[in-house]
Amino acid sequence: MVGRPPPLLIPVETPVHHATGLEERVGIGLVLKMEGASPTGTHKFRAAQAAFREAIRMQAPGVVAASCGSYAVALAWIAERLGMHAQLMLPEYSDALIRDSDLVRVFRRAPTYEDAVSDARAEARRSGFLDVTPHDKVRASIRRAYRDVWMELSAELRRNTDAVVVPVGNGTTLCGIYEAVALDRTVDLPRIYAAGVGGNAIFGELESKRDLAFEALYGVQPLDEAGVRDALAATGGAAVKCHPEAILDARIELQGTEGIDCYLPSAVAVAAALWLAEKGRLSARRKAVVVLTSGNERA
Repeated sequence: MVGRPPPLLIPVETPVHHATGLEERVGIGLVLKMEGASPTGTHKFRAAQAAFREAIRMQAPGVVAASCGSYAVALAWIAERLGMHAQLMLPEYSDALIRDSDLVRVFRRAPTYEDAVSDARAEARRSGFLDVTPHDKVRASIRRAYRDVWMELSAELRRNTDAVVVPVGNGTTLCGIYEAVALDRTVDLPRIYAAGVGGNAIFGELESKRDLAFEALYGVQPLDEAGVRDALAATGGAAVKCHPEAILDARIELQGTEGIDCYLPSAVAVAAALWLAEKGRLSARRKAVVVLTSGNERA
């Protein structure tokens, strides 16, 4: 590994979908940023690429990470293509489809995600692999990777964007998008909205009952909570807590009007955008960009 030049990673540029069916119902312009078009089907592919860039830069023999699923899937996909090792710590209830191989090992022994994080730290100390669970060592790199979600929008669309709605668990995706928005001198600052559920400190009082369907959105101590709050305050946005039934309804509506399937933690952004539109919080003259962190159009 020492002295090996960094391999060329897979370029990612996900498309936009103009949600004309939803627009007709709510009377505002809605654009979906289709992160599900990445090679592994979610926005986590961007984070995984950033993680491996850091591992290569630091000449680590491999990576280790805790994940509920999507991040681990992306890390495994990239590890196989780069010929690098990955040790993936998942909670025992994760249904992520990842197979062990000569390069990738998957452990599902942790009762909770927080326990998986502890396992990843211990394995990193034992193996010398870089722990790429989002934390201070790799957080800045992952945030920079998420800046591209904004910069991939056309210049015309960026200038015409009134609001950006982002699903939030740890908050790293939203923070990366905000960094790009703040650096983009060609636009007026759009309002940024965090979409999430109870069970995450960003959205108020924590709920004791957790639904595994929304596990990716929970966070007792979200890693980028302070950054999210700063982004909302700077742009005049807000945290929008959505009820699980509203999220399910939004997912069904997205399927019916746009022909798009997505995971429930992605549909939370659609639910938040629909609520904001109904409350008159979004402009009828400009666009709202909804970051759909998973999902794609049906074949």
